[in-house]
Amino acid sequence: MKITREILFVLLAFCATKLLFGQESLALTFSGQRGDESYQRMDYLTIRNTTRDWQEVLYYPDTTFIIDPLTSIKNVHDYDLVVVTPNPFRCECRINMEVPLSSHLDISAFDNTGGLCTRYESMLASGSYSFSLQLKKPNLYLLLISMDYYKYATKVINIGSYGHNRIDFISYNNDIRRFFSWDPEDHPFEYGDVMEYVGYVNNNGIVEESNHKEQPQYGDEDIILQFDALLPEVTTAIVSEITQTTAISGGEVTYDGGASVTERGICWNTYQEPTIDGFHLSCGEGTGDFSAQLTELNVNTTYYVRSYAVNSAGIAYGNEVSFTTTAFLPTVNTINVTDITQTTAISGGEVTYDGGASVTDRGICWNTNQEPTIDGMHVSCGEGIGSFSAQLTKLSASTTYYVRSYAVNSAGIAYGNEVSFTTPPMTDIKILSIGNSYSLDALSYVPFILENLNIDVNIQIGILYMGGATLNDHVNNFQNQAPNYYFFYYDGGGAWQNLGQRTIQSILYNYDWDIIMLQQVSHLAASWSTYQPTLNTLTSLLVDFIDYPVKFGWYMVQSRPARSPNGPNHPDETIVSNYTSIATNAQRVLNETVCEFVVPVGTAIQNARTVLDIKALGDYANVGENSSGLGYLNYDGVHLQEGLPCQVAAYSFVLSILEQYGGLDAYSIIGESTRVTPEWIEGKGIPGANGVPVGSDDTNSLIGQRSAMEAFHKPFEITDMNK
Repeated sequence: MKITREILFVLLAFCATKLLFGQESLALTFSGQRGDESYQRMDYLTIRNTTRDWQEVLYYPDTTFIIDPLTSIKNVHDYDLVVVTPNPFRCECRINMEVPLSSHLDISAFDNTGGLCTRYESMLASGSYSFSLQLKKPNLYLLLISMDYYKYATKVINIGSYGHNRIDFISYNNDIRRFFSWDPEDHPFEYGDVMEYVGYVNNNGIVEESNHKEQPQYGDEDIILQFDALLPEVTTAIVSEITQTTAISGGEVTYDGGASVTERGICWNTYQEPTIDGFHLSCGEGTGDFSAQLTELNVNTTYYVRSYAVNSAGIAYGNEVSFTTTAFLPTVNTINVTDITQTTAISGGEVTYDGGASVTDRGICWNTNQEPTIDGMHVSCGEGIGSFSAQLTKLSASTTYYVRSYAVNSAGIAYGNEVSFTTPPMTDIKILSIGNSYSLDALSYVPFILENLNIDVNIQIGILYMGGATLNDHVNNFQNQAPNYYFFYYDGGGAWQNLGQRTIQSILYNYDWDIIMLQQVSHLAASWSTYQPTLNTLTSLLVDFIDYPVKFGWYMVQSRPARSPNGPNHPDETIVSNYTSIATNAQRVLNETVCEFVVPVGTAIQNARTVLDIKALGDYANVGENSSGLGYLNYDGVHLQEGLPCQVAAYSFVLSILEQYGGLDAYSIIGESTRVTPEWIEGKGIPGANGVPVGSDDTNSLIGQRSAMEAFHKPFEITDMNK
């Protein structure tokens, strides 16, 4: 049996609280402890009831105090040598006993039927002993304790239900306790009273005091009074509410180390393991949570933070956390726009302050709406502070633009002041279409319409024509420099000219085109798989070859009514279905390629077809294999007929192209002045004319003009022109 020779002060206070099963007692044990957790014998200790304002002193050797408000002062010599506490209990209680003389000991516990539950026997030397009694079932038990010269019996009540039936030895010391008591009227006590305990050690005349332990007392407790206090324990909270120059931090003192915490707070620095020798804030004293604001921080700087707590043992630091202050937005100014043309301009700005963080991007953004952002048109001009400039491209003539410089750092995007400029009107437009016969159909009448709009624009149009050419054919012809195209050219007056066979490269080199139109052959136009990646390959070849600014446009072709020239007709639902696919593909071209606009010829033609008299036009109505009896505006079921059909296509081109350069009002094409006459057609050398002109009277022309105008406003959906 191991005997612990630590000397304990024990206070046994029996209070006047009546419980369900009787009167309950209170046991407090005190021991002294050094910082290295070694035992320290106390010469005396003070016990003070701060609630009821009384105090007692206990001197070595250990002393037991008895409080019994229900009786008068007990005779000390009659007091039992055995104390059982608590009683009632939950499965386990403590048996403390005095053994004045060496003796045989027998401890037995019986249930209410007389059955033996557990037993302990041993020879004991004189001294003070503690045993643990454990009973697993709730019941009333009889506890018998026998020594050679003393017998003790008492009832004990277990109100718990777990564990085992057993008696275990706990502790022993060889000091015999002295018992005395006081009048409860002089020393009243109730559970919850706030008690203060202080231990003292006399070291050669120098009295050393333990920590002051003050707490409400509700039950049994083993109380350790600390000499040579330990460092406190403190944790650091996560830093929050971080700005450019401030932040909130804090912590929690979770243990005082056995001595009063006289100061607590936060320390921080730009290097790790900050201490209170540097930046720090005091946040009061004692245990518990605390927080404070860190101020006068540097912008965009990483700081390291630790909480701290101070007691008589020294300074304890909490865990280290880090945070980085935010930066200010940069400061950037926009300069005035210069070198303005119909399609380009020069702008720029200056980053005068980086906001305390690196400027990772700077540049210019512009739009036709005020307050442009980098979500729209913009160009990046490097990084860092200083001046920068760049060319704005792909502008439209006669258009007002708004420009802002911008700069980006870790704090976000800053925009400079806004400036505006207006591009001059277009006086010359050079258009090249790389295509097939559909380019001839749609562009042949454009010069006549422009001449009658009375606008001061000189139009030059070139058509690189290769019959049935696909996008893939154009790529192969470019890569092989093959002269497989007939070049038709209109130079702003007179008639169309056929300048013979050319390569794509020769036409790009000899003319500075403003617009290059591209298209897919009609029988493949409904299949997206025939577009990519060929279209991107083609545009890359063209861009790499030319050394002048150019806009790319996409010619959205008609949904043709026949499977082949003069062949059987498609049902109307098939024509509409193919149109829907062609329109969807045109939208994808806008979203996925360098093409900036669409000429919706296919939509304009489909709009016109909603009027039966217009739908009937075309020599295809007389083809034997055409069971519909309708011309669908086609000459042979594949190509547009001369007259109104080609006029509708030309209106679409005029609206879309001039909208890029001058913001032409769509209503300007309405009227007799823009109706293409047979006389004009006959004298202009129309390339690849298909049959005789049809439908070019005033009524039909107005429907054709409106069909193109609606397509201009709604390029990817059909409008019923009967309404």
